[in-house]
Amino acid sequence: LAPDRSLRWQLKRLFAACQLEHRYSDTQMLRAWSKRAYFGALPVGIEAAAQSLFGKNAADLDRAESARLAVLLRSTYLRKRPEQWNERARLLEERMASSSLR
Repeated sequence: LAPDRSLRWQLKRLFAACQLEHRYSDTQMLRAWSKRAYFGALPVGIEAAAQSLFGKNAADLDRAESARLAVLLRSTYLRKRPEQWNERARLLEERMASSSLR
């Protein structure tokens, strides 16, 4: 483990995660997380990112737009590299289409 990832630190995180899972449902945790998710130089949260990038509510995004947002969660720098951003979003969209989570 890296010095900033000591065993004590890992155990504290594990304990906190267990408490959260016991106290909140998956849906509640996902809602809380999505309100605070960082998408790069955008307002914070999935709703604000959907409005900023696509001018619509997050619930109204199509599969391609959802994939573009999902890609930004992991690689916010891609907003400045549209070709790579589009390619990663396309690959993610293909995975979503072929999965059982349609």
